[in-house]
Order: sequence, then structure tokens, then C-alpha cells
Amino acid sequence: SERQHNDINYAMLVMGYVNINRSFVLADKGCGNNKFINYIYKNDCELVMPSRKSPKFQRKYDKWIYIECHLIENFSNCAVRILNKKINTNA
Repeated sequence: SERQHNDINYAMLVMGYVNINRSFVLADKGCGNNKFINYIYKNDCELVMPSRKSPKFQRKYDKWIYIECHLIENFSNCAVRILNKKINTNA
């Protein structure tokens, strides 16, 4: 999203076009608003998102799935940076 808009503002809009029933939904701590979380659980999904640092209650989540997602995201970001660097040096 552009400027200072959070991705959470668009998450439910985008998810409305995808069948998410009975699937894992991976999210960052910043996506932890109640409306989004209730939407996930209402669609019979498993939320994979750690709690914020000082929550009223700790959310249980599959830590290994979250770590795998984080590693894949880091790898893809690294690959994009390498490709952009290669494209810019060849131009």
C-alpha cells in the first residue's frame, strides 16, 4: 500500500476474493486488530500470528510455520535485491 496506510486496512478486502476456509492465515503482529482476527476465526481458519509484546493474553500459534514463512520472506527479499542490483549494473 502507498504512503502511511497499513496493510491491515486492505487485508480483509483482499481476502474476500480468496477462499480461505480451513486454511492457515499468516500475519504479522501489526495485523492484530480484533475485526481481522474475528474474520479469520469465523472462516474456520488457523491464525499463525504471534501476540504483541505486552498483550492481555498470549495467543497460541504454530511457531514453526511462522518461522518458515519468515525465512521464505527473507529469501525472496534477498533474491529481489540481488536481481535489482544486477539489472542496475547492466543498464
